[in-house]
Amino acid sequence: MRIIQITIFLIFATSMSLFADVFDMVVDASGNGNYTTIQAAFNAVPDNSDERTLIFVRAGTYTEKVVLGANKNNVSLIGEDVDTVVLSWNDHAGSATGLSSANTYTFMVEGSDFYMQNVTVQNTAGNIGQALAIRTVGDRGVYNNCKFLGFQDTYYAHKNRQYNYNCYVEGATDFIYGDATAVFDNCTVNCMKGGQYITAPSDTKLFTQFTSGNVFYHGLMIINSDVTADDDVPANSYYLGRPWQPRASSVYIYCRLGNHVKPQGWSTWNDDNHLSGFYGEYQNTDFEGNPIDFSQRVEWSSQITDARIQNFYKYSFFFKKNGEEWDSEKVTKALLTPENIHADGSKILWNAVENALGYVVYINGSLFAITSQSYADAPGVDAAEVSVKSVRDNGVMSNEENSNLLTFVNDYNSYNGFAISIAGNIISAHEAFTLSVFDTGGHLVYYAPLSKEHKVEDLNSSTYILKAENTKGEISIHKCMFKIY
Repeated sequence: MRIIQITIFLIFATSMSLFADVFDMVVDASGNGNYTTIQAAFNAVPDNSDERTLIFVRAGTYTEKVVLGANKNNVSLIGEDVDTVVLSWNDHAGSATGLSSANTYTFMVEGSDFYMQNVTVQNTAGNIGQALAIRTVGDRGVYNNCKFLGFQDTYYAHKNRQYNYNCYVEGATDFIYGDATAVFDNCTVNCMKGGQYITAPSDTKLFTQFTSGNVFYHGLMIINSDVTADDDVPANSYYLGRPWQPRASSVYIYCRLGNHVKPQGWSTWNDDNHLSGFYGEYQNTDFEGNPIDFSQRVEWSSQITDARIQNFYKYSFFFKKNGEEWDSEKVTKALLTPENIHADGSKILWNAVENALGYVVYINGSLFAITSQSYADAPGVDAAEVSVKSVRDNGVMSNEENSNLLTFVNDYNSYNGFAISIAGNIISAHEAFTLSVFDTGGHLVYYAPLSKEHKVEDLNSSTYILKAENTKGEISIHKCMFKIY
């Protein structure tokens, strides 16, 4: 039998708020947010809204097949950290599943003006055929510091326009494909053992017809990116792409190519698709900075001219649709990273950032608080590595460049809350209250809803912070130790 004895230290601290009114919703798989699944949060987004909905996702693996519907526009999905926020599913195409390849996605984005940052999307089906991680349908989708993991058909750029910045895409066969206009800027495109083809462009729906009769296809563009491979991938084993359908285009510009890329560069499909499209490169190098030897490239591929780069592969032209220019890069621009992070007693303070919607605070690399103010209370924390990110109006978080090792001075001698009683593992009061228990790193480890009495169970021997809050918003915080016998 587990018996919990609680030893009370010096007792009260000022109020501590883990989340403030910065994001519209918080998704937390452990139950300490508004929703436990990403799909539930998407379902709660207002239909056809002109206002942006900001959703924050706490660390966890979300095993679900997710759809952002076509009527869910202007949504931002912001993960706590790209390596700890994982959206995962394992559908694949075939008679056994009854699924077409296009419907094997883990995540399908139909809503327009979607923004996602710090999220990993994976299809874990493996080498079993077509198995999408993401299928992008809505227009003007932006993905910043995200990972897309799969094997065959990882990233289906299905329709409209997408901009991927600082992302990681992994696969083996046709793992970036589709008829959308999609840019992968400053990304890593990683090849796995067992495949041969990186891109498979389709019938590009966005094109420019010139009076000369020439056509420019606004297809797939990989720019300023690294084309890498796992250690077990042989040299000269991968093509840059092959034409899935006619009237398609795939280009690599200012990229660094590993030695797994075949000297021929490109492959045909089963017919003459390659004759009606465009497949080109511009100033690609190896990882030592040496220019690529293009002498063995297939004759129907091209080395892009300076004039074509300057006129057609600028984003202002490449993303232009029906005369409308889309400033995709502006969407990913972050505000300044907060500076002068320091401690004052039990508070963390930093310089306010102009136009910041709020701030995300990390202690020792883990989420501690989200606040609209330029400070956060940290009762119970004695010393920690603290970093702070600013949040702009569309949810973009700044880079986590500034951090500081802080030493806190906690004072528990004041009391301005309401009285609670602690006896053994029973926490009680004369009125109903919620109980939150945090470890000394600020992580929520236990929560109980409104009640006059709470029984704390299943915690290890350690020091904790108890936060009790009544219906009037009065808060008492107690530092204590749980001893398990």
